[in-house]
Amino acid sequence: EKTYKIAENPLWRRNKTLPAPLKIDLIEEEDKNLLELQKLAGIPYRVKERAELIRLRHNGWSVEKIAQYKGKSPHTVRDCFHRWKKRGMEGLWEKMGRGRKKKWKEDDLVYVEKCLEEDSRTYNAAQLARKLATERKVVFSQDRLRKILKARGWVWKRTRYKQPNGAAPQVKLAKKADLDWLFWAHSAGEIRLKFLDESGFSLWSPVS
Repeated sequence: EKTYKIAENPLWRRNKTLPAPLKIDLIEEEDKNLLELQKLAGIPYRVKERAELIRLRHNGWSVEKIAQYKGKSPHTVRDCFHRWKKRGMEGLWEKMGRGRKKKWKEDDLVYVEKCLEEDSRTYNAAQLARKLATERKVVFSQDRLRKILKARGWVWKRTRYKQPNGAAPQVKLAKKADLDWLFWAHSAGEIRLKFLDESGFSLWSPVS
């Protein structure tokens, strides 16, 4: 029998070579500064995310584990580490001139925050976007505006539901008459009246 030896492709060995692990050792002050950076309001989301990646690597997480946890590619994670190695804290921020130019100014967001703080009414993201377009000539999508305000420390909360025009008077009178009859039947011993909300004053049945 004849035996054949298959020559090994050097490109295959080169492609199989894994990159050297990037080790990051933070001093106590650097770790504290990165942790505080993650909590500050008004800091871009990407900057906070890069600070978190640095701290995870410092705490022994592998590149692959960090990438899987954050939903990013290993290349993106390693790029963050290289930026830190070369530029330190400065590497967490984007370089000037990169990305699409902003069509809004800081004063526009200050105006929005002033409306949220001082106006007696409440706003949702769509209403704020329309207000900016009408009064400041600045166009935001409601998702974009929501993300920017969230990065600046604003949190959206659901307001209490209220009927826009109130209940119709005739419907309210009918419900009141029903309730009066129930009270009479309870006092006469014909029924046992129990309120589902346990308060004893609600004119309406809970929607559930």
